[in-house]
Amino acid sequence: MGSRKRGVWERIPNVNYEREHETFMTTMNAVAEVVREAAVAAARAVKPPKFKGTLVATDADNWFRAIERSLRAQHGIQRLLQQDKGDIPWNTFKDEFYKKYFPRTARDAKEMELMQLKQGNTTVAEYARKFDDLCRFSKICQGNPADFEEWNCLKFEGGLLRI
Repeated sequence: MGSRKRGVWERIPNVNYEREHETFMTTMNAVAEVVREAAVAAARAVKPPKFKGTLVATDADNWFRAIERSLRAQHGIQRLLQQDKGDIPWNTFKDEFYKKYFPRTARDAKEMELMQLKQGNTTVAEYARKFDDLCRFSKICQGNPADFEEWNCLKFEGGLLRI
């Protein structure tokens, strides 16, 4: 017979290795199928919003933000757009989209609205929501939040109703 070394599994008595391997592989295949089905269901659940043009500039911005979230959720399609030489780079698409549907004049108007924002007859919560919404259009509020935190606090406080 020879001096062939026996593996660990061969030394364990009463084990049907083929059946154990088959059971293991069946279980792993079932797990893989469940994971695949979950991934497909998650991808279907994230449907990108439709855009049909708008005269309201903030609607265009809201759509664009929603489409970016949708693309990120669909496993990095944004990166694929940027890497494929035949397609338009993402930043080019974004710039062209904003030029057409949310021009600089509209963004400047939103920034001016922020500069003139006062609480007036609204609640503090409503004022804060409006303030945050308008801040995203401000050139001052772009970049690192720590760089404009003090300005944000002063501007927010300055717009509150004085009693």
